[in-house]
This record gives sequence, structure tokens and C-alpha cells, in this order.
Amino acid sequence: MPLTVDLVKFGLTPNEAKIYLSLLEFGHASPPQIAKATGIARTNTYNILTRLKQLEIIDVQIKNGKKVYIMLEPSTLNRILEKKKNQLDSLLPDLKTLFKKSSNKPIVKFFEGLEMVKSLYQEVLETDELYAIGSTKKMMEIDEKFFIHFERQVKDQGIVVHEIIPSSSKEQGYPQSKAILKGLLESIHLGKEYPDTNSDILVWNDNIAIINLKEPIFGTKISHAGLADTFRTLFRVISDSHYMA
Repeated sequence: MPLTVDLVKFGLTPNEAKIYLSLLEFGHASPPQIAKATGIARTNTYNILTRLKQLEIIDVQIKNGKKVYIMLEPSTLNRILEKKKNQLDSLLPDLKTLFKKSSNKPIVKFFEGLEMVKSLYQEVLETDELYAIGSTKKMMEIDEKFFIHFERQVKDQGIVVHEIIPSSSKEQGYPQSKAILKGLLESIHLGKEYPDTNSDILVWNDNIAIINLKEPIFGTKISHAGLADTFRTLFRVISDSHYMA
């Protein structure tokens, strides 16, 4: 029984394993003899013997006009592995092509509700540089305790923050951030001609988060290296334009 289980793990079906082991005991036998010894129907026995022959782990001879199956050296089982390896090798080019196509697709994840959005902010702590566009004032109004705690976590992690904020955040949000982050914070304040915003855009590592801070509160995280690099470039363009103005 243990050998049957091992052969099934190796790749044979339970009945193939039974017939293989039966033939191993006989050395050579006819299909009727094998069917009787294993209790497998004669028709199935013929089919299974044919498959084992195709696997090249048994052979067949004609004696007195009748087929007799004979065992080959058990090491021929390695041929099963060789065939599987060859089949895998032939599949690999197509599999690699599919992998390349899928690896360039963005991974999108949604966060619904304030608590889930807070967990999205926590993911930002996995970076050493953060780009942000949005209203710190809005986040202060929603949950000041969380905002202060998050800013302290950013400081403890030594994360450099580049932010662009509306003029309204200059009075609420920015003072608290600057007091905590000090030299880690680079902030650009937009003029009053730019309206306040109810959203945040965060860019870190290969990720972009777009967060709506007005009910219903939700966030979308997009993971894609190329898109993240594009957003960082856009941030720098806005930043350079501001300093040149």
C-alpha cells in the first residue's frame, strides 16, 4: 500500500500503480493474469497496460501468439520525470510571455470607509520618500488625533516628505506637520486662486494612492512602477514651476 501511494504521488493513477506493482511481482504476465491479480476489469487493464507501455516503463512481447507484458528496470520511472520536464520546457516560453504581459498590469486595491483609508495611510510608512498633493487641513478636521500620530510615525521612520498643499492648509495642518517633521518636510503652498481640495494623492515606492476625504470616504491604491514614476515627474514639474514663478 505505501508503494502504491508513493507511485501515485510520483504521477501514476491508483490503478496504474496497482498494475505496475503487480507486474513487478510477476516479472511478466498476460493481461488476464494481471486483471485477476489486481481485481481491475480486463478492459481497463488493457488500457492501463497500453499507457504504461507508452510511458516506456514496461514492455510487451508476443508469446505463442499472445501479448505478454514484462517489467523493465524500475529506474525507467525516471522517464516519466524526463517527459514531464520536456513538456514543461516546451511550455515555459509561452508561460514567460504571459508573465511579462501580466507583470506590466497595475494592481488596483480599493479602501472603503475612514478606518480602511487609515490603513492605506499606514502602508506609506514602508517607504523612505513620500510625494503628496492634498489638504492636510481636511485630514485634521476629519481625525486630528490620527493625523498627528501619523506625522509622528513618518518622523520616526525618517521619511522625507515632499508636499503640495492648498493655501487653507497653511493655517491648519501644515504648522503641525512642520513642528513634527522639521527638516524632513518640503512644502509648497498653492496660492488662494487654487480652490481647497477634498482629496489626497500619495506617491511612494511603486504605489499611488488617490484618497477622497469627503463622504463617502474611500481610497484607491494603484501599484505600478511606471505610473508611480510618472506621478513623481508631474510633482517635480509642478514644484519647479512654482519656484520659477
